[in-house]
Amino acid sequence: MAWPLVAERLSLSLLAAVNGVLVGRYVGDDGLAAVGLATLILWMPETGVIGLETGTTTVTSWDFGRGDRERLSATVRSSLTLALLWGLSMALLMATIAEPAMRVMGVEDAVVREGVAYMRPAAIGLIGLSVFAACAGAFRGVGNSRFPMAVMLGANAVNAAVTWLLISGAIGIELNTAAGGWAFATSGMTAGSVALAAVIRRRGGLDVPLGQPWRVSRFAVRRVLQMSVPVGLEELQFQAAFLAYVRIIAAIGTDATAAHTVALRTTDIAIVAVFGLGTATTALVGQAMGAGRPELAERVAHIAQRYGLGAMVALAICQFLFAPQVARLFTNDAEVVDQAVQALRVFALGVPALGLYATTSGALRGAGDVRFVLLILTVTAWGVRIPGAFVGAHVLDLGLPGAWLGAVVEVNTRAGLNVLRFRTGRWKQGEV
Repeated sequence: MAWPLVAERLSLSLLAAVNGVLVGRYVGDDGLAAVGLATLILWMPETGVIGLETGTTTVTSWDFGRGDRERLSATVRSSLTLALLWGLSMALLMATIAEPAMRVMGVEDAVVREGVAYMRPAAIGLIGLSVFAACAGAFRGVGNSRFPMAVMLGANAVNAAVTWLLISGAIGIELNTAAGGWAFATSGMTAGSVALAAVIRRRGGLDVPLGQPWRVSRFAVRRVLQMSVPVGLEELQFQAAFLAYVRIIAAIGTDATAAHTVALRTTDIAIVAVFGLGTATTALVGQAMGAGRPELAERVAHIAQRYGLGAMVALAICQFLFAPQVARLFTNDAEVVDQAVQALRVFALGVPALGLYATTSGALRGAGDVRFVLLILTVTAWGVRIPGAFVGAHVLDLGLPGAWLGAVVEVNTRAGLNVLRFRTGRWKQGEV
């Protein structure tokens, strides 16, 4: 279950990373900083997508574990309807608020212009990615993580090709930063269309009739939302806190913002393995709980925790050692590279904790204990990361490394609290 999720998550992270690399090379540091900030803003509506995806995985895995095809079919219909409504509304919202959202970040006018040029076309991609997320969540719930991986790998290839064609002038068009936005839109719509076609044709192990798609069960919608909304709020809280966190960094200067973008893109790629493992844990724990076997769910969770911690220790060492080489892939600016390297090496202290957090929270979500995970994330994001980053960056005057030190403290705190919850065993009493 885990390795295709690793490839899929890596490919999804590469959508933004590839755009960052190409824009940084062809446009410069203003474009690089703009893409980084615009991507963070676009992740606000993505919180709902992630919530729906995870909620769909949890509910379908319980239905699959029970062997209840009627409930499974109703779950898939409800999830697809919710995904389409969310994608359409968020695409319109993001295109409308692009400029004021960029200005709120407190960056220079040139960065604002480039960010708006990226965000407005990219917003279209949210429609396709929402539909893809609902389909992918359903496939994972029945044990198929390979098909979503294949779709996202293809979408990533589309993104890279379109970005290069529209930014390099190879076909007589040079859209600069906007090229990345149009490429993101094209790849997102491609992923959604292909995944939806597979669901309709009952491929990939999801052999359930959709019946009349417009006939949505209130009971099924309620079950999906009960799992999706807390996860979505969890992501929303983190993204809102993260924007405040980036605002603290933006006050340091444009070089720090660009370096933060480089470090963030690199870290996203480095830790994607363990978050893929966490999603696989959600699906397998849900299947075991649906089948009435909590002892099997606990065994799955323990194995995932060991794998997650081991993988993240290894990745932390690699991140510390190879930070300079990775940073230079994004930019040739010596100051930006230096600050990015410092941030990456500081955050290496928090990477192992991410292994425990991702797998433990994945197990809790699979068992339906989504509200506790939401509570802990909210408390640590606002109560630890934000004040910690401000103190590190501006009170202690450590700049970007100080801000990332606040993130290290927060990640370790969040992981520890989730592990304590798991050890109480209360999650075994859940019902989806």
